[in-house]
Amino acid sequence: MKATQSSLAGLAVALLTACCGLAQDTIPSFDELLAHKIGLKPDLVGVHPRVFVTKAGLVGLRERARTTHRVEWGKVISNLTAMKGAPPPVPGPQERRSQNNVAFAIVEVSLAYVIEQKPEYAAAAKAWTLAAIDYEPWGYTYSKPNIDLAAGHLLYAIGWAYDLLYDEFPPAERTRIRVSLERHANLLYDAFLPGSKNKPHFTQNHYFIPSAGLGVTALALMGESKDAERWAALARAFHHRAGQLLSPDGYYYEGMEYWIFSTPWLVHFLDAWEHSTGESLWSRDVFSNWKTYLAHTLLPDGQNVFDFGDIWEGPLTRAKRAQTTNARFPGERSKATSTSCTGWRPVSRIPRPRRSPSGMRASVTPIWKSTGRCSGATRP
Repeated sequence: MKATQSSLAGLAVALLTACCGLAQDTIPSFDELLAHKIGLKPDLVGVHPRVFVTKAGLVGLRERARTTHRVEWGKVISNLTAMKGAPPPVPGPQERRSQNNVAFAIVEVSLAYVIEQKPEYAAAAKAWTLAAIDYEPWGYTYSKPNIDLAAGHLLYAIGWAYDLLYDEFPPAERTRIRVSLERHANLLYDAFLPGSKNKPHFTQNHYFIPSAGLGVTALALMGESKDAERWAALARAFHHRAGQLLSPDGYYYEGMEYWIFSTPWLVHFLDAWEHSTGESLWSRDVFSNWKTYLAHTLLPDGQNVFDFGDIWEGPLTRAKRAQTTNARFPGERSKATSTSCTGWRPVSRIPRPRRSPSGMRASVTPIWKSTGRCSGATRP
């Protein structure tokens, strides 16, 4: 009897791992991930910019900004936050996500400068960057200061600004920025390194967003900061683990709106890592199936979703993320989903589930065979 039970248990495990793709995907220990040899592409050693783009790549971006993407780029540079006023002063703002917004302002105006090469953009980028390095803390004074989402956003933004504007900052300012980045990267590294008191949740956005920022700073400072390689190794380990543990069908357990909020950071890290080191970590079903998650979560009206979790800003952000997914994973199904999302009208909330007299009713009846969008769903 015991032998039969063992055989059945073994068969069940084999079937489950085969279905999930785990049988062919060995999960290394975290120590093995940390021991992975880290290095920049040989032609990027000692070069700036390098994290997402090189000087040669900027030539192509400038051409696109003036031709094929002129309309889209025009919308960006007409609405640069950093050109609308001075940065929030030290010690830094405390409103919800306010320091995240500072990070976005730094990134957009820094990129705008290297594309447009307007002195006023460089001046704004430097002003906002030099203000943010002195914020204390990075994030909220009352909740995980220096080691949470704002820290990740600022490591990403300031690290990339340092890389993009390397030649624009005089040596003394570069040193100030580098010292700040080193301090904050080490604070995050110490807080995130798994140990007896720290049990990371690798698939949760409060872990992979900060580690993405850590990775960008590491790639920007490699060869200049003695700890950059260990920061890079930890960031890679977090994202390698997240790629293996996130649902391979593309579903995100925190809900549609947190998928929208958090998945760009997976993309930021994977793109920066591949561009800077040559190693691609994109070969996971979860990434190629994001379009399927989006397609099957949308209801046929193009306005609502069937999902669990926070809804936050609803269709306003879903439409943008669909287009991003289509760009990374082109194809007919992805294109069809993106096209539908583009036409969404803004709505402020997703209706609460309603119970029918029978306690359960079908909320989706059409089957959109042409795109594989919905195969039917029920809600309580």
